[in-house]
Amino acid sequence: MTQQLKAANPNQQQASQEQNWVFIDLQNLYKGVQERGWKINWYSFRTHLTHKYSAVKAVIFTGFVSGNEWLYRKLTLAGFQVETRPTRVLPDGTIDGGNCDADLASFVMDYKADYTKAIIVADDADYYRTIQSLQRQNKLRLIISSHLLANTSSLIKQAVSRDMLVSIHGLRNQISQPAN
Repeated sequence: MTQQLKAANPNQQQASQEQNWVFIDLQNLYKGVQERGWKINWYSFRTHLTHKYSAVKAVIFTGFVSGNEWLYRKLTLAGFQVETRPTRVLPDGTIDGGNCDADLASFVMDYKADYTKAIIVADDADYYRTIQSLQRQNKLRLIISSHLLANTSSLIKQAVSRDMLVSIHGLRNQISQPAN
């Protein structure tokens, strides 16, 4: 009976063999979720990525901010690999150097032989060329926009078909942190 079920649903067997990686622009994701007034339960999000998209690795890119070590630890404990880049605090208190778009894009390409398909969690037109390249190579699984689909970058919407684009806000019920 089990073999019959496997034979009847080859897509399920294929999905379980995938070794997909998730690449997350943390600043982009944080801003998109914060604007809509909720917070992510990182453990639930990581679990969702594993079960829904066969994600064996999820890498978060962010600028390193002294004092946020608790957040990097929390993300690591939830199952994310955290990649940081150096930043500096300017005299007015703003942070310079936290933009990690190029880091994420180069990481995606440097390691593309190690994963089946990429899932990009961001809504930034700066990823347009990376997404196009992944599409050409059949290495893109999905884009999870950090905004509502109506507010998603028009370049991102041009780069992928509608079935390859979802909004993080559509996952809110599964991955949100309970209100305090």
